[in-house]
Amino acid sequence: MIPYIGGKYRQSKWMESFLPYKVEKYAEVFGGAMWFYIKSNVKPQISYYNDIDPLMVNLFSCFKMYEDFINGIKDYPTYNNDVFQKMKKIIQSNAKKEIEIPNMEFAIAHVYVITHIFSGFTKDIWRPNLNMVKKRPSSADYMNDHAVIKKLKDKNIRRKLDILQISCESFENFIYRVDRKDLFLYLDPPYWKTETHYRIGDFNKKDHEKLSLMLKNIKCKWMLSYYDFPELNKWFPKDKYIWKRKSYMKASGNVKKGFNKNPDEEVLIMNYEIDKNLHL
Repeated sequence: MIPYIGGKYRQSKWMESFLPYKVEKYAEVFGGAMWFYIKSNVKPQISYYNDIDPLMVNLFSCFKMYEDFINGIKDYPTYNNDVFQKMKKIIQSNAKKEIEIPNMEFAIAHVYVITHIFSGFTKDIWRPNLNMVKKRPSSADYMNDHAVIKKLKDKNIRRKLDILQISCESFENFIYRVDRKDLFLYLDPPYWKTETHYRIGDFNKKDHEKLSLMLKNIKCKWMLSYYDFPELNKWFPKDKYIWKRKSYMKASGNVKKGFNKNPDEEVLIMNYEIDKNLHL
């Protein structure tokens, strides 16, 4: 829904081709911007969003109140430094406070700031020296015509938000709580050796391994995203799991943050067979 580190905006359509047939219950445990759910053609009866970052949980909680969110932000001009500084102040004055969810004022400020800076790194919004980028020629003049608001006006996306249940739990607690045979679980954890790029949490090697052990023993069908690293094949051997790969260029914001400029190879690992004759 918004620019976000590791978001699956570019990969979603490719990933969609590997979804199981008739997903009735859908869940994302490392929800982030939830691009896979938003962009894909998945049509569950119920869905679950979870993230350890309360700012993202607050954002999606307010997105569910789409009319209130749109009315609260639509009349703000885009790329206006006075508005940017106002929104930045709302965020940074709460830097050491726990916000009460849902907090619409904070969500509006969050969206305005994150859509007016260079990268999708949520933790950047706390930097005192944070500045707004220059307006792009094709940009909307008011937030009412911004891409985020257009998505919130989309009836298909509204349906997806309507059925969304939102939580802020550890990945262990969330997976154990929602795991069922009729569930499809998508996992997009902090990637190996990039864990510190996220605003909150201390995901580490032990957590990667703990996650791999959990996935061996749960009931649901699941799809896991990673970039490849040596331990991955050890945890998910190719003779027991389905692997798919595709190369992608990094987003410009990630390159600026110091990532290698070479293409990345996205790895998808699944615990179910893919039937190419079945379609959503």
